[in-house]
Amino acid sequence: MKKHLLSFLLSCLCITLGFAQNLPKREFRGAWIATYANIDWPNRNQTPQQQQNALIAILDHHKATGLNAIFLQIRSQSDALYASTIDPWSADLTATQGKAPSPFWDPLQFAIEECHKRGMELHAWMNPYRAIANVNQLSTFAPSHVARQHPEWLIATANLRTLDPGIPGVRDYINSVISDVVQRYDVDGIHFDDYFYPNAAFNDDATFNADPRGFTNRADWRRDNVNLLIAQTNATVKGLKPWVKFGVSPSGIYRNSTNPAIGTPTSGLEHYTSLYADSKKWLQEGWIDYLAPQVYWFIGQSAANYSVIIPWWNNNAAGRHIYIGMAGYKVNDPAQGTSWANPSQIPNQVRYNRLEAHANIKGQAIYNTSSLRSSTKLGFRDSLRLDLYRKPALQPTMPWIDNTPPAAPTQLLANRATADSVYLTWSAPAATANEFDKVRQYAVYRSESPAISTTDVSHLLAITTTNGTTFRDKVPDPGKSYYYLVTALDRFHNESTPSNVTDNFAPTLACVPNQVLNLEANCTATLPDYRSLATVSDDVSTADALTLTQSPAAGTTVNGVGELVVTLTVTDASGKSTSCSFTVEGKDVTAPAFVLAATQSVNLVAGCEIIVPDLISGLTGTDACGTVTFTQSPAAGEVISSGHGQKHIVTVTAQDGNGNTIQKNLTLNAVDATAPVLLVKNITRTLQNGTVTITAAEVNNGSYDNCTLEEESFMLSQSTFTCANIGDNVITFTARDNSGNEASATAVVTIVGAVPAPAIGLSRADQTYTGLPANTIALGYGAQTLTLTASNSTSAAGQTTYQWSPALGLSSTTSAVTEFTPTAAGTYTFTVVATNEFGCSESITVTVEVIDVRCGNKNDKVLVCQKIGNGYHALCIAPSAVPAHLRRGSTLGNCNGNAAVAQNEEATEETSTLKAYPNPFTGEVTVSFRLEETEKKVSLEVYDLFGNKVTRLFEGKVSAQQTYEFKANTANWNGNLFHIRLITSSKVYNYKLVRGE
Repeated sequence: MKKHLLSFLLSCLCITLGFAQNLPKREFRGAWIATYANIDWPNRNQTPQQQQNALIAILDHHKATGLNAIFLQIRSQSDALYASTIDPWSADLTATQGKAPSPFWDPLQFAIEECHKRGMELHAWMNPYRAIANVNQLSTFAPSHVARQHPEWLIATANLRTLDPGIPGVRDYINSVISDVVQRYDVDGIHFDDYFYPNAAFNDDATFNADPRGFTNRADWRRDNVNLLIAQTNATVKGLKPWVKFGVSPSGIYRNSTNPAIGTPTSGLEHYTSLYADSKKWLQEGWIDYLAPQVYWFIGQSAANYSVIIPWWNNNAAGRHIYIGMAGYKVNDPAQGTSWANPSQIPNQVRYNRLEAHANIKGQAIYNTSSLRSSTKLGFRDSLRLDLYRKPALQPTMPWIDNTPPAAPTQLLANRATADSVYLTWSAPAATANEFDKVRQYAVYRSESPAISTTDVSHLLAITTTNGTTFRDKVPDPGKSYYYLVTALDRFHNESTPSNVTDNFAPTLACVPNQVLNLEANCTATLPDYRSLATVSDDVSTADALTLTQSPAAGTTVNGVGELVVTLTVTDASGKSTSCSFTVEGKDVTAPAFVLAATQSVNLVAGCEIIVPDLISGLTGTDACGTVTFTQSPAAGEVISSGHGQKHIVTVTAQDGNGNTIQKNLTLNAVDATAPVLLVKNITRTLQNGTVTITAAEVNNGSYDNCTLEEESFMLSQSTFTCANIGDNVITFTARDNSGNEASATAVVTIVGAVPAPAIGLSRADQTYTGLPANTIALGYGAQTLTLTASNSTSAAGQTTYQWSPALGLSSTTSAVTEFTPTAAGTYTFTVVATNEFGCSESITVTVEVIDVRCGNKNDKVLVCQKIGNGYHALCIAPSAVPAHLRRGSTLGNCNGNAAVAQNEEATEETSTLKAYPNPFTGEVTVSFRLEETEKKVSLEVYDLFGNKVTRLFEGKVSAQQTYEFKANTANWNGNLFHIRLITSSKVYNYKLVRGE
């Protein structure tokens, strides 16, 4: 009868599970990755890189299945699959216990990072008590292993060695391992499996006797030992990181009992009794956050019916989570019977877990990973991936740890990325230091209606793997509109309020045509509000829910000409926006400004023309919108016929870069400021009768003026020339044009002529030696007549006329040669005026001394002065005796008279204008003179005793009150007595010079 009833119930259950269920929004979906003996991973013979690649492949596979949590075994027999300073490296990783991987890597850290990249939790799976799975391998264990360090801690059952739960040191040791992992790794949970006390006879008498703690029942004491570790672990985990979950996965049956208050009507291994694990108490005390009983039986199994065990766990959850461990490894295993050959066994168990009556069953986990990846498991993984896990699921919340959701994301936007994909972006909530409030992931919802429900699992599109704020959705139908919202999730998947709803189609916007904006004089304008010119619409939002903005905003100052791009943006209620742009041309309508003088004088040039000046170079204008350029008419450089005082108009036009122009006129006043150009020629004229006169016309050589030049204005600074102007004469030629401009030029007028250079030669027919100068006659001895011969060295013979004066004693006054016959002693001065062929005259004088040396009663003897010793003696001797006396140094004349003459000559030499030294001389002589008045022409000459000119020392103009000095070389002078003559226009000065011994 019971057999028939059970068959009936199973049939009903299968029918019930065949109905479609709503997928849960929250569900724990896990899998165990067993590393002990390399059951699932790693391959101990692979390199670290190969091991990493293999783990990545496993995690990718689990993610694709739809899992959201992983139990990674990191401690299987008191070893470590991570970098630990407490336990040795696991041989499951490197094949040798205690040997670190090379190159080094930390599998736990790597697994945490890779799981979190995929949005999956990582629970560190530990076997707390198992020390040695096979004691025969102890010799291969590292010296630091706890079994070798504390063999006294071990419980022996066959080949298994278990850490004694009753020893406080064991609990502390296990707790230190847990503390180390929690502190150093960002694990999401600490997970114990089903190994507690061994399921065999063992001896722990010594431990019990050492610390019974008041217990008399050994079984209760053992359960309390385990309870102490569970409670201590919970306290340690929550004390270090309150957000780290703590869970245990015991065997599937708590206790066998027909009394539901005690257990289930089963006959399998009961962990309460056999393993001394009181999991029910752990739930009731709140020491664990979840329990994952390993219900590794099929639905309807007689000794342990899955459908009987699940409700019992649901009813004894005590407010904590129950995750059901399911035996994926048994599927299609011949040793497990035909029930496990049913491909729907695991899927039906999942459906059974999800029944509304099982509200405390928060999910399930598959043991093991290899079964999910196997191709021999009847495709139960596909049932999960394609059906039961086809929608993502949030983790069930744990309000006893944290029930405060994070702040909501904002500014959700949807943009069409490609024809069949939509790109979502949003803004994250403000950052927080509170670990509970940090956003870990986001839930993305999609609907074909803006009425999106976060409780409707069909709207749940995805759960992001990280806290990134973007998501790309490949839409089912590119032609449809889709609506989205996003919520933020913390570590416990407490869900925020929704973001704004957005769709993947933006509003439509009919843009404004291009605009022209006239600028003010300062080249600016205020940008108008163009929004009213645009037309907007949206398929979802009402008109009042659309926001239209303009950028740059109305009121913005527009600077300068050119095109300004104005963008209008319409945004719907979901934040989706459409923009369009148009140009606003800033137009310059203001002409430039500049300052131009009213008039300007311009000089006439050749031809009595003006050249239009450049009025625009250097001219500056002002224009707020840019550069000003100038033109003028007539153009600069243009030649215009004009005249002095005439006026001409020049128009200057200023134009800015935008074509705006302004004109101003300037009057040019023509001014003849150019003096005539005088061209002269040098001329030569010959004196006639001592004079010659020239005219300006003779000097002019084609002078001209830019306008008009009249010959009546010609003037010369000198037009008449005399003998004083012989040679080159610089004259000034001056002319004035009709505008009063005057110019001057110089020319050279060369006057041809000569100034006579008369000379008087003295000679006598009687050459009797008298010892007297050539100009001296001694009455009574020697020549009694002196011939005066006039000559002119500047004219040819016969070209000069002479006039002598006075006439007394002269034989002729108009001949060049005249005879002077004196009748009495005395000094006679004669002047001759020489006039040449040019009519120029010059005079010269000569002085003749006449002494009377006659003596005796009849004046027939000659008076001589004889020097005797230091004295003189006068003698009156016959003429025949005179030569002999003269040869002996006597002189003609009275001695007293000679002394007086000498004295007078010395006085004259000392006070005269004319001087010479040394005197007597032997070599070079210095001659000097100084005149009181300026003389145009002065001659300085030297004559010998006979009146012959020896040399001319100077001839020219001299200035008043200035001393003139000349050096004379006397080497070629013949004789011992010389006369120096200084001839001025009014007087002749003489000086006697004697050669010394």
